[in-house]
Amino acid sequence: MPAFLLAAGLCVAFGAGSLAAPQPAQAMDSAPAAEAPADSQQVESEAEAREVAATHNHEVVVADQSSPNVLVKARPDGYMEAVSSQVPEQAEVGGVWTAVDTTLVEKESGYEPKVAAVPVRIGKGGSPLIVSVKSESGDWVSESWPYGDLPVPTVSKSVAVFANVLPDVDLRVTATKAGMREVLVVKTADAAADPRLDEVRLTIKGARLVMATETDTMQAHTGSGDPVVAATPLWWDSSHESASAESPGAVEPKAVEATVDGSQSVLDVGAVTDGDVTYPLYVDPDWSAYLQYDWYTDRAYPNQAYLNPPENSVGYGIQNGVGYLSRAFYRFDTSFLAGKSVSSAHFDVVQNWANSCASTWTQLWQYGGSAVGFTWNTDPGLWVRAIDAQAYNNGGPCSPNPAWVGFSATPTAQDAATYSAPFIVLALRTADEGNSLSRKHFRWDAKLTVTYNSRPNQPANPAMTAPSRGCSTDPNNPSYVYGKAKITMKVNVTDPDTDQLTAANFFLKRISTGAVKTTPTSFQAQGANLTYTIDPASATLSAVEKLVDGEKYAWSARGSDNIQDSATDSPWCYFVVDSSAPALPTVSIDTSGGARIGSPLTATITPAPGEQIAGYQLWWTDTAKTSSSPAAPVTSYTTELPGCGAGVVGTVRVICASASGGATVTVAPIANPSTLWVAAYDKAGNVSFDAATNSSAAGAQVDATLPLDLSGGHLWKADTDPPVGLSDVIGTAAVTMGSFNGWGTDAGENDPQLTSVGLTALNRYVKAGVGHATEVDGGQVPGYTLEFPVGHVARYGAGSKQPVNSQVLYACKYGVGNMLSTSATCEGTGLTGRPLGYDWKTAADVPSGYQAREIFRCRIGTDYFVSVVPACEGGAAVEGSRGFVAVYVPTTTAAGVVDTTKSFTVSARVKANGGSEAQTIVSASGATNAGFYLQNSGGYWQFCVRSQGATLMTACAKGAAIPATPRFVTVSGVWDAINKQVMLVVHDEDLTEATTTSYTPPADDKAATGAVVFGAAGSGSTPLQILDGQIADVSFYPVALPRTALSQVPVPAP
Repeated sequence: MPAFLLAAGLCVAFGAGSLAAPQPAQAMDSAPAAEAPADSQQVESEAEAREVAATHNHEVVVADQSSPNVLVKARPDGYMEAVSSQVPEQAEVGGVWTAVDTTLVEKESGYEPKVAAVPVRIGKGGSPLIVSVKSESGDWVSESWPYGDLPVPTVSKSVAVFANVLPDVDLRVTATKAGMREVLVVKTADAAADPRLDEVRLTIKGARLVMATETDTMQAHTGSGDPVVAATPLWWDSSHESASAESPGAVEPKAVEATVDGSQSVLDVGAVTDGDVTYPLYVDPDWSAYLQYDWYTDRAYPNQAYLNPPENSVGYGIQNGVGYLSRAFYRFDTSFLAGKSVSSAHFDVVQNWANSCASTWTQLWQYGGSAVGFTWNTDPGLWVRAIDAQAYNNGGPCSPNPAWVGFSATPTAQDAATYSAPFIVLALRTADEGNSLSRKHFRWDAKLTVTYNSRPNQPANPAMTAPSRGCSTDPNNPSYVYGKAKITMKVNVTDPDTDQLTAANFFLKRISTGAVKTTPTSFQAQGANLTYTIDPASATLSAVEKLVDGEKYAWSARGSDNIQDSATDSPWCYFVVDSSAPALPTVSIDTSGGARIGSPLTATITPAPGEQIAGYQLWWTDTAKTSSSPAAPVTSYTTELPGCGAGVVGTVRVICASASGGATVTVAPIANPSTLWVAAYDKAGNVSFDAATNSSAAGAQVDATLPLDLSGGHLWKADTDPPVGLSDVIGTAAVTMGSFNGWGTDAGENDPQLTSVGLTALNRYVKAGVGHATEVDGGQVPGYTLEFPVGHVARYGAGSKQPVNSQVLYACKYGVGNMLSTSATCEGTGLTGRPLGYDWKTAADVPSGYQAREIFRCRIGTDYFVSVVPACEGGAAVEGSRGFVAVYVPTTTAAGVVDTTKSFTVSARVKANGGSEAQTIVSASGATNAGFYLQNSGGYWQFCVRSQGATLMTACAKGAAIPATPRFVTVSGVWDAINKQVMLVVHDEDLTEATTTSYTPPADDKAATGAVVFGAAGSGSTPLQILDGQIADVSFYPVALPRTALSQVPVPAP
């Protein structure tokens, strides 16, 4: 009777070809082990299984990768092993994969196996129920006897025998690993003559019966769609003594005609008895429910399919005058092998019978993907290659006992891994299909055992990290390195098995000799940088590691997981050792059209012959050229080459050399005279040097004139009230008076000044759905956005002085926001307030020149916020006044006074009253931040230029400390857009000090389009960093003025 089999997808075809066996990895030291895991025979994941197996030296089952047909284990040697079985070999019981035990035990619903991957229930008799089989989806499919109630069966081990279901006809039902087998045992010719055997109608319930046209076998389709598949019904007689109800032995089984009639499967047993048969006669229509298939084809019956028989026939033999030639096929689940590296694979099957003592060869073939259960005539002929051959004669006259026999299947398993094939088909056929002594029978429950590992991936991200050189894979364009310092190379080695530790073998090759030094690393967790360092000071260097100046070398790396090496090495990275400083370049500047300070000229730089120049450092001095150059700003780039394409690295202007090693660059003289100095650096990072002149740079002197008459600059002088607007090349810009304390005079200062009280902005922030917070002067609360500027308060902290009749405002952390309070203890809440600044107790106390604004504390639930609305907006509870703040109005020009993308100079006479926070003297307002600002930065003079495009960059030149005793100082900022230089010049009591830094604006920079702001930083609509002090004689020029011009008092000279 039928054997139920769950239908699965078709096999995937492989291409022919062999794969090289993996080579063993070189042994390397391992990282320190973590705490040992507890011992167990089975764990959930592969990572855990590997750890337990290695620690406790035994195989460990991987639960989440195993199935009824596949058992996956981690081995102590680091390999994985999977046994893919033709029939289910294990079932999950209580979360543990347990060997299938088909011994029948009596249950209320019938007889059931002790441990079953495919549950079955054999009837107890007293009803027509023969057996029920459970499909993978959980649906039960039952089969009933058509001729009344069955007797109570006799049960022994896995077999239940219903005796005399018809006279001298027994029904033998066996629980198998795949489901069940039924055998009708017809004992006598009289029994065979019973007309009821002409059409044995077995009723199927719980599924719809159909015939599979490809195999002429029945399928029972359950309501969930999972089919339960019948094997080809077979019969054999007792014409050979080896035949039994369990096996046909030497007898060649033949198919029984089967049809479907509604819900009944119909077997024509009567047709079997018409011939010359020897009783007892066995009829085997099985049903199974498992995921894999086996079948055979036979030339004697070329249109007959033999799907999932109890035995598969192979080879040629003659019986009763009929010549049988068969080939057997087994399909195995190999989904677990995707991407793996196969160490070995073997196919094992029980050989039940051989027709001779001759040692005839049986071949194992790799077969392509096809439909299952095809016939001799429909065989698509997808024979890929023979992979092994063995000459077993088990079950034959000379070795009568059945036995397991094995074949190597490694190439096919590796193909499955390479092509991620979910299934493979292995086929058995005799080597000599004309030899009648080659006939053999093989049992259906074959196994494929595979030992495998995930080879490490190709080492990734190879780079020389010290010095920073990356990896040049072009031997004609190698990297260059300084050979007198440590050289470190690194790679990352990953493995598809993410729990595996990995290591690398580094290979260093000297190109001229071909000599190679191999250096292994220790094992590390994946993601770590695996490194190899050559230390020239080491006493243990190999001959290859003793790097020679001028020699070319290459390095590569191979990954390892301590089981196998990566299939592919990292690419060779080439480098040349160079530890010598290059000769000085030559530099010339074209002044044929005249030279003006700040105006562009073209400089041409030529390298010394034979040098491998990467780039140049450029800087100006406002002196004549000397016989010995100043020291280069950076004396070595051997650790890391500068990003010359950026134009500026740190505070140094650098430019890239062209392919020929030279360069052409636009420069502008900075004084009269001034000298452009150029130092070369080579591809190893060595900076040029000439011992004869003790020089690191070549110089070119330029004699230049001033750019224009200084008296034509734009000077805002506070000679009258209100101030006047002056017109010049910058444009007309009237100064609008803001919240300064009016015009004043200072002893010793000729011109009137604007006086500013140092204030800081008080702002309200909000976080949608959360609450509010209060902060000062641009400080931000993470996750909050500025809601509106409340006003200004006097600064709190070192160097600040509390104004008359003022009070401290505190921010008290409350929930996720804060609460504004005038109490240092946050009004008895147990919190400590954080000082924000001083506000004033009455409106009259607010400094002259500023509008007073009263502020209130409001609350909605636990959300506190500050407001300028006495009744509090949004229906919030009013918690009273918290004093008065000053409303600061900045003093500004009209918009567009200065183009911050071009050269300009800004200067002012300033008297700063101290303070540790940033205070701005003059700034150019931008959309979101100032385009430039001249300021007191925490007690030091500073000038900064800031980009205005999407790419934000800031460059600052920071100078001397502000005087401890406040006095007027001339402070100037210069942006030299041609020389890419930011300069701060401070003239204090006849001493002039200049500080410079190089700066290359981003490509998307644009001009700050707002007004020039006096005494504060212009950032959007909120003035910040308000000056505490006095300002006089603010002036602008649309050129980069020389330092000498900025030492006059005031600038420019009246």
